[in-house]
Amino acid sequence: MKITFLGAARDIGRSGFLVQDQNARIVLDYGIALKADKPLYPLPVKGFIDAAVLSHSHLDHCGALPVLYKNSEVPCYMTPPTMALASLLIKDAMKVNDSKGLPLPYSDTHFKRMMRNVQPINCGKPHPIANGVTLEFNDAGHIPGAAMCLLKTKSHNLLYTGDFKLQDTNMHSAAYSDYKGVDVLMTETTYGTREHPDREEQEKKYVNLVKETLEQNGNVLLPAFGVGRSTEIIMILRKHGVEAPIYMDGMAKEAAEIAMDFPDYVRDYDAFYRDMMSVDFIQDFSERKRIFNRPGVVVAPAGMLQGGHMKNYVLRLNKINKPKALLFSGYQAEGTPGRNLQDYGKLIIDKVQIDVSKFTIGYFDFSAHAGLSDLQRFVKKVKPKLVISIHGEPESTKSFSEWVEGNTKAVARYPKLGETLDIDEII
Repeated sequence: MKITFLGAARDIGRSGFLVQDQNARIVLDYGIALKADKPLYPLPVKGFIDAAVLSHSHLDHCGALPVLYKNSEVPCYMTPPTMALASLLIKDAMKVNDSKGLPLPYSDTHFKRMMRNVQPINCGKPHPIANGVTLEFNDAGHIPGAAMCLLKTKSHNLLYTGDFKLQDTNMHSAAYSDYKGVDVLMTETTYGTREHPDREEQEKKYVNLVKETLEQNGNVLLPAFGVGRSTEIIMILRKHGVEAPIYMDGMAKEAAEIAMDFPDYVRDYDAFYRDMMSVDFIQDFSERKRIFNRPGVVVAPAGMLQGGHMKNYVLRLNKINKPKALLFSGYQAEGTPGRNLQDYGKLIIDKVQIDVSKFTIGYFDFSAHAGLSDLQRFVKKVKPKLVISIHGEPESTKSFSEWVEGNTKAVARYPKLGETLDIDEII
């Protein structure tokens, strides 16, 4: 078996991996990186492939998948929710790129060809996908439909985690972790050097700031990732007794409606459905215009204020003299407005300087990724022969690999972009 690292090697974003085993060539994920002004794509796949596998629908994992279908009709495997959500996100990315005048390495024809070749499969059952290779999905506890990918080949068993979380959240149960006979573990190390703060304490502090603003007849803006985070936030608010109107807009609304179609992929579907039914889904501009006429909460993308409907809500609320809060719920990437506010105390949106002194600003960690101790616990439970650290910054992948070799019997690697590992030479 050989693995070529086309992206997410000593970096976060544009995940893409080519797995070769005797007569089979399979691509795991093929995403984009959104750190810069224009998207960054994985390295090209050289030669033919037999199949593509998608772990989940976030753009850093799926955003470049149509590239594989410029001259190909191979099957593309993913869970049913991922099929619906990936279609939503890729189409939106195409629209955004077009509006910015940015060229795409694929066309709508390639996207449609990809979707025609999607073969949705559910978690928990192995499926033959190529010459002598079987694929089994298991719940990753990350976002709706997210799955770990277990490839069993003629030479080795490879477990690719995608993004995963080992703690229960309001939306999802902890990731499946009862694996046996794994030779190679290729794991994300987004938080390979640090822990998450206590989740319950974060929720209480978050909700207290929301309630304080509402009690002053103010409005609260909650920028959030459209898929997964937005619905999690609403469940947190309702669980902790926030009864004020909650408005959901943009892709968050569409993603929530998709999630409601897949009850088997939600931890407590009854609670989820009840909470979503309590939300006001924004339909048009006239509704957006009236939102700030009374106290309430707005949940919408983008989570880092780099686009989406939320930036327009910030611009409008900036002009209104009333109590207001802007609370972030996840990581802010370098160069984004959210990160600039976090680091420098300044927020500029569409060249407009926001008067942040009039906002209550807060940053909270509701990450859907495993923290350091969970990553360590997972490796010890799975007991692989080789651990490959990917989807992390250079310090994170290196540090986690050093921990693996110092605390387990496994060999560890943290490959560079473009590197190929020959697994048979390592284990």
